[in-house]
Amino acid sequence: MSDRFEVETLSGRVVIEFGMNRWVLVSIGSDEGQSQIDNQDELAAYLRKRGLSDREANEFSHKAWGERPRHAADHVATPGEGLVAATGLSSGTALVLVLAIVAAFLLITIYVFVWRG
Repeated sequence: MSDRFEVETLSGRVVIEFGMNRWVLVSIGSDEGQSQIDNQDELAAYLRKRGLSDREANEFSHKAWGERPRHAADHVATPGEGLVAATGLSSGTALVLVLAIVAAFLLITIYVFVWRG
């Protein structure tokens, strides 16, 4: 499976490249643009916005989306994103992990200063 879809048109070569986190790079001739796209219909709308006809946009989005690699929807943390969301864990799971680490730290501290002191 490829992360790149190419086709020749009257407007020039159309290249659709799928990246991580739903990013799609579309080159039509020498004109490039990128956008985050969630589904095939959004890709078709983006292709129409970039100047392709309805027929071409629908056909190319269908073919390209069918060749889209699975990793294209994978989530990558962005700089403004919270630490909990970046881990991919739910808030509840992250809270349990933090509480377990704090409890372990307290038990070690009590052991060192009380029982060994």
